[in-house]
Amino acid sequence: MENQINAKQTIINYGLLLGVASILLSVGVYASGMDLMKQPFWIKALSYIIFIAAIVMGIKKYRDLNNNFLSLGQAMKVGVGIALIGGLISAIYTYLFFSVIEPDMMNQIMVVAEEKMLEQNPDMSDDQIETALGFSKIFMSPFAMSTMAIIGSLFMGAIISLIGGLILKKEDVSYNL
Repeated sequence: MENQINAKQTIINYGLLLGVASILLSVGVYASGMDLMKQPFWIKALSYIIFIAAIVMGIKKYRDLNNNFLSLGQAMKVGVGIALIGGLISAIYTYLFFSVIEPDMMNQIMVVAEEKMLEQNPDMSDDQIETALGFSKIFMSPFAMSTMAIIGSLFMGAIISLIGGLILKKEDVSYNL
């Protein structure tokens, strides 16, 4: 029963850490005036480093709390749980950002999308452009972007948890005979 408490607390703590760190990075990028649609490589890399570090540190902390034992299943549970909480927090921020803080940003994204479409396909008719932009608007709504953030977080969390779990796992091989 104690392991369950440790897992929940570890998931919550590191999930909150991941969510808050992700928001701070996003706010920093926004406050610095960087173009949100053309972020430099180092911002994306820093985002991935934060994500990976939070999950791996959470899995390692759980292993430490679990008498230095960790199964792959436990690593997956803890890592995906951290990713879920971090993803939910990021999704809430994303939704608030695009619907309350900077609602005009969606229009700017759509203008850039239209420009890229015309660059790549200069022979597109107006009807084709409108149809393509209609589909883009569905996937570029604050709700859709927030949902995609959660799904992406879970997917990446599962991959990182699997790799981290394989590296950090240490099974209890003692047998009570």
